[in-house]
Amino acid sequence: GYEEPQNLQLPPPVMADAEFPMETYLKQGLSREQYRQVLLNKPDGTFLIRPSIHKPGQFTLDIVVQDEIKKVSILHEQSMYGLVSPTTFSTITQLVEHYRTRSLREHNRQLDTQLLFPAFDPRFNNYR
Repeated sequence: GYEEPQNLQLPPPVMADAEFPMETYLKQGLSREQYRQVLLNKPDGTFLIRPSIHKPGQFTLDIVVQDEIKKVSILHEQSMYGLVSPTTFSTITQLVEHYRTRSLREHNRQLDTQLLFPAFDPRFNNYR
């Protein structure tokens, strides 16, 4: 059966001036279906980060691309985060800030979108 991932130690939110505060996109403790519901019928670029179901201690980026929810593993190597190896971001916040202005297409041609709308940000919850 399916087991909820245990709560993880979150990386410290280092960038106080980040455009998207961590709590607007990273949330623990929801079921896979609840995470899916949050992204359902949202515009492209809506995203959240959640604990990985298959890799305890790791995180997954869920993002809406062409009305589909795509899942991208966030690598955590040598205390650094990234979508490809070698990882280059010291925090998840830095990774999010990077892809806020750059397309994920750099790493996957099918993911031609930026991280535009944090799924738990009340500012973006009323479109559509």
